[in-house]
Amino acid sequence: SDEYFYGVATKEISNVKHKAYRWIGEMYEISSTFKEAGLTGGFHGEAGNIYELIKDLPEGKLSIDEIIGKITDKM
Repeated sequence: SDEYFYGVATKEISNVKHKAYRWIGEMYEISSTFKEAGLTGGFHGEAGNIYELIKDLPEGKLSIDEIIGKITDKM
């Protein structure tokens, strides 16, 4: 349900934030591998970009709207 997703997303974003720095490089490496194989690598490259934005979110509990706002402000 929407309420369940909202709760999970709100809770888990702080966990993702603290691990995002690790995943940035991995996403870019996967993207590069796909490109070398003749694919676009688009999904993983864009995932790396999102992790770049998430890693700099401020500490503390943020609402989904605040998270989206802070991420889109950087885009």
